Amino acid sequence: MKILIVDQCSVVTSSLAEAIANDTINCVTTNCGINALDLVNLHEFDLIITDIDTPSAGGFHTLSKIRKQGFETPVFAFTNKPADMEHIAIKLGADFVFCKSSPLGYVVEAVGDVLR
Repeated sequence: MKILIVDQCSVVTSSLAEAIANDTINCVTTNCGINALDLVNLHEFDLIITDIDTPSAGGFHTLSKIRKQGFETPVFAFTNKPADMEHIAIKLGADFVFCKSSPLGYVVEAVGDVLR
């Protein structure tokens, strides 16, 4: 299985990838929404985890483009401001929204639930 993780901060992408990856899950990371769109068009992912606040093709734009292109891959969106952003992300097609301050175990559990 392959997961794409998108965030402007490499520490965040590395931490998520390290927490999620195992013998059957490969994580691909990028810090740019434009790169994420290119990767989605080149590779098949089982899950996409994207920050809503990514630079150059912000997370909302990235999410919207993924859905407009017809990809049905589950998408998790995360943000520092969940109360303000959650309803917009869901409306644009996110399957799940979480706060960046959520415990990694919570995110790993949600990933496991989606990939079963």
